[in-house]
Amino acid sequence: MDSLELRRIRSDLIYVYKLLFGMVDADVPALFVANNVDTVTRGHSLKLFVQQSRIDAHKYFFSNRVIQSWNSFAWLRSMLSATVSVYIHRVTET
Repeated sequence: MDSLELRRIRSDLIYVYKLLFGMVDADVPALFVANNVDTVTRGHSLKLFVQQSRIDAHKYFFSNRVIQSWNSFAWLRSMLSATVSVYIHRVTET
């Protein structure tokens, strides 16, 4: 059995995947600042950036909490056309 922290990270990453690919009805631009397509970065083209805030409590919001975990997946580039079930399987493997 995985630790509670690992299960939370896994479920957060699955939810971010669903948000970014339109499987959940939410205002994604209000939650995340996505990478510009023209900008070349290491890893994958779906990197997210932390929104700047004056309030210290914002760093614990879901949208800021998952960014480091999401951006750390180097294999996400090959997953862009995959289904949710394949993505969940890949997240479970790591």
